[in-house]
Amino acid sequence: MTSTDHGALTIRRYRPGDEARILETFNLVFRRECGPGFVDRDLAHWRWQFERNPAGTQILLAVAADGTVASQYTAVPQVADTVHGPARWVHVVDSMTHPDYRQGLQREGLFATLGRMFTADYDQHGNEMGYGFPVRIAERIGRRLLDYSLLRRVDYWLRPPQKRLPSAPHGVRLEHNASFPITTDALWHDSLPPSICAVRKNQRYLQWRYVEHPEQHEYVRVTAWRGASLTGILVLRPRHELVPNACTIAELICRDEDDGTARALLREACRIAALHDRTLMAVFADHDPRAQWLRAIGAELVPSGNWLERRMTVRITGPRCSLDELADSWRYTLGDTDLC
Repeated sequence: MTSTDHGALTIRRYRPGDEARILETFNLVFRRECGPGFVDRDLAHWRWQFERNPAGTQILLAVAADGTVASQYTAVPQVADTVHGPARWVHVVDSMTHPDYRQGLQREGLFATLGRMFTADYDQHGNEMGYGFPVRIAERIGRRLLDYSLLRRVDYWLRPPQKRLPSAPHGVRLEHNASFPITTDALWHDSLPPSICAVRKNQRYLQWRYVEHPEQHEYVRVTAWRGASLTGILVLRPRHELVPNACTIAELICRDEDDGTARALLREACRIAALHDRTLMAVFADHDPRAQWLRAIGAELVPSGNWLERRMTVRITGPRCSLDELADSWRYTLGDTDLC
């Protein structure tokens, strides 16, 4: 228990049954932050994102005597493949403080208190690093009190729908799927470069992320085949407004050297974007071959600051991860985050 200007609060991990009060505070806070366009989060979405996440749940709360969730520091755990072997990462999301319990920037408030406690003991949580796209006030607090570091300002790869469709390669068959085949795990393993640093995209993860999602109908799932062999996976969100009127690539998986599969999947992405008269959009790091494939089909890199700047911040909390390694090797996608 800790004391604040508002009385005693209990700081503890999430317990089953807390979700209703978490959503009360979440919807109150983000309704104010996001304005009239905000749509309240419901219990079905919360249960999918946190309760059913195959990598587990990590939620720390400050709870008042009447049950009000005064503050929350939480993340979506992820299994990552790295040069050091499997690792646990966390995508920090939905951290918030109820307006009645905010203490400003001049001294440590609940956000910083929970943030320190969230990652205080590596032996207990095992998180190599946490990352997210905090609002500016949270980023300032994080950099001053929680050792947040700015990894990069995120740019968007954009391709207008008026451009001519790329040519279709021979020998690659595409299928639209309701779920992901059992050979997904083998494809992911075969797609790993020596310097891999990425969220693991095995069948279980992709099923949870795009098939079990409460809005799974918002995603198009495409597989690429040569004969009976799975060679690639594409996940699209045809209607997405991170950039106005966008058709967003959430995932693109294939071997680095398989230019034919990459071109076939990107041609399908362009076709679907043009069908909806939408701009094809993706987020890939400059060192990722997928960025070069997008450039080859006429996509251009545009700063996210043209709309709302997205600043990727990280917090190293384990012994094996480094900022240089993340900057040079991390292959991230929008599908890794809650932005798509």
